[in-house]
Amino acid sequence: MAVYLGTAGIVYLGRVGDRSFESRLDAADVNPTEKRFSFDFPVGTFVTGDKIVIERVVPPGATGVQLLDFVQPAGWGDNQQHRDGAWYVNVDAVGGIRLYHTWSEALSGAARTAIGLKPPSGSYPIKAALAESTQQCLGQIVEYSFSTAREAIDTTALGDAFKQQVSGLVSGQGEVQCLWDWRPPDCGDETENAHYFHQLVLRQQLGSKFRGNFFLKRSDAAPVDQNMQSLAKKTALFYDVDCIVTDVAIAFNTSSPVMSTIRFVTTGNISLRFEVPVASHILQENNDRIYLEDKTGYLGQENEF
Repeated sequence: MAVYLGTAGIVYLGRVGDRSFESRLDAADVNPTEKRFSFDFPVGTFVTGDKIVIERVVPPGATGVQLLDFVQPAGWGDNQQHRDGAWYVNVDAVGGIRLYHTWSEALSGAARTAIGLKPPSGSYPIKAALAESTQQCLGQIVEYSFSTAREAIDTTALGDAFKQQVSGLVSGQGEVQCLWDWRPPDCGDETENAHYFHQLVLRQQLGSKFRGNFFLKRSDAAPVDQNMQSLAKKTALFYDVDCIVTDVAIAFNTSSPVMSTIRFVTTGNISLRFEVPVASHILQENNDRIYLEDKTGYLGQENEF
């Protein structure tokens, strides 16, 4: 029997949103010299590290090409302007925004790596929404718990000798405790900090939703007794869920580190998945992996290890 320590677990966090926000962009809102712009949105709508989709809204009856022309062509992968685009953002203390190609660049907020801007052709409406970004490891976790429950629905009829019940809906909830930190790490590691949840729970316009991977076993975690096959040691097992933050607390004590406690509930499907190492995946002719029909992971072959 394999025995694991708590270090086998880890949490990956993906920033997601299910609502959009509309505003109007004016020429005065764009500062090409500082590679910085702003538009009217309540404080906290977007935070540093978010990946957002910005789209130019075409008014009814409008003719001609409607481009998001305040972003330089280099902001797109094909070096051509389009009506919309997706970028990572750095939001400063007064709501100014800089655009970046990568999450780590957005966290650093340096002007030299920001995407260049230019004055817009005029004033026009835009729409901004959170896009699902690459999942990042949640740093400085002390412990986390995740539980699932299924309702039992009473179907007992008058005259039955025994109580009858059927399975109801599945729900999940959990709690994460982290050492509180509010700045990006200086060492270059791409990790989310606990402070993000403090911002997320206050976000009224776009909600407090996030996508979580709660690992029971990481791909690099082996049991204490090492009593497993090589492939099993390298296989990851995790819950894949969409969650809503319901409660964030912070505790101060003069004799201990500052701690953040994050509580959440799931919304939608709960999947318990496994992932085998990429090298052992069976690939299709187009080099894509084969996703299992039961949605538990990808098809792999064990004889490579």
